[in-house]
Amino acid sequence: YVTGRAEVLAKGETAWKPLRVGSLLSMEDEGRTGEQSRVEIRLPDRSILRFDQKSTFKMKSLFFDAQDGSRDLKVEIPVGKTWANVRKAFGPKKTFEVASANAVAGVRDTVWRMSVEPDQSTMIRVYEGTVEVYSPFVKPDYKPEETGFKAPREVRGPQEVARPFQE
Repeated sequence: YVTGRAEVLAKGETAWKPLRVGSLLSMEDEGRTGEQSRVEIRLPDRSILRFDQKSTFKMKSLFFDAQDGSRDLKVEIPVGKTWANVRKAFGPKKTFEVASANAVAGVRDTVWRMSVEPDQSTMIRVYEGTVEVYSPFVKPDYKPEETGFKAPREVRGPQEVARPFQE
């Protein structure tokens, strides 16, 4: 679904072309929507990814395997709003990630929204299901494929803070 003005810049191209119903997107393709425009992308696993007006996005990884139900989808959204209805994946690869400059959201079997403002602040709303959000700059103390976390460590306790100045 496309309404208004939406464009795509294919990998290796220098000119933006109109994005139309039935267009195919490939890995490393970039897209953008204009004022009062929207795009809905239906993925091979029947998941839906929508972009609202004044949004830009880049398809970083697009892998779907109908044989075993695997999926590896990664999208960058520098600015704008996206909404997704993500179907459950059954194969060994189940990745569906949308990344802004300061947050990565990984989902499966979820209905959710991500808004990235021009100041790079990111807001995520979950309507149904679960979204895992992490910072691409912070390495976690655990690895998802391992069981458990690193050993606990003592942290500094709370301290009293001086009252604000009063006249």
